[in-house]
Amino acid sequence: MSRFGLMWLSLAVVSFNQVAGVVAQETRSTIPAVSSLELVDAYHEYALARQNLVWYRQVILPQQRQTATDAIQQTTAEAQVLRRRLRDYQPFLAVGRHSPVRTAAENAHLNLLATEQSRRHWQDEETALMRFSGEVDKLYRYEVLRAALRVQAARAAILPE
Repeated sequence: MSRFGLMWLSLAVVSFNQVAGVVAQETRSTIPAVSSLELVDAYHEYALARQNLVWYRQVILPQQRQTATDAIQQTTAEAQVLRRRLRDYQPFLAVGRHSPVRTAAENAHLNLLATEQSRRHWQDEETALMRFSGEVDKLYRYEVLRAALRVQAARAAILPE
């Protein structure tokens, strides 16, 4: 293994150990010594809701946006190539109705239409992501809040004040 690879691996191990220590400390500080099945379930639901929110924000939404952007770029490039091909076919289409080039030109035209429809679809998808990602994020935050309230209620039931 190269020196750079060993250095990166050691940094990754140190970072993992630090994160694991923080998570363990946070878990010890948030779960009381007195617990019940209901409280444990509430903490579990809360942890899952927080994880889902983070997963949506940091993984799912960026992947969806990148997929839409990549598809738009790809279909735009394909459309440019197909338009160029159609322009290149134009001089040969005047030869006659049964020119072999006509078939290729018609195929290029149909492919261009399909590519433009696909691009419009992906542009609509990208617009919808921008428009509604805040609403989806809000739904995830409501789930976290609901789980936090359940934890609070379970704590109150176990540890009366």
